[in-house]
Amino acid sequence: MRSPIFLTSLLLFSSISLFAQKFTVSGKVTDASSGESLIGVNILFKEGVGIVSDFDGNFSYSLESGVYNITVSYVGYTKVTQNVTINGPTKINFQLNSIVLDEVKVTADVAIA
Repeated sequence: MRSPIFLTSLLLFSSISLFAQKFTVSGKVTDASSGESLIGVNILFKEGVGIVSDFDGNFSYSLESGVYNITVSYVGYTKVTQNVTINGPTKINFQLNSIVLDEVKVTADVAIA
């Protein structure tokens, strides 16, 4: 017969491993107007933890269950932040709106000696 201490510790350690389980968060980042995938988009899951999208705009990362504010940013597009609860494999797609510039003025000077 096994001791109660052994059974209690076995139950405790097996339940702790359930809380530390990681899940895959994946998705795609596209341009909102054209639907084209965006390459190299910054996807920040929490402070100091982020990735970039691949050639097809896809991303995938493993996170522990919890609530995250996922921030997606790309040069020339508005930044998007979305609150996401992770409690299993999660797929989330982002559509970014481009920033329209009103006017671009290019000037040049040539110095002749």
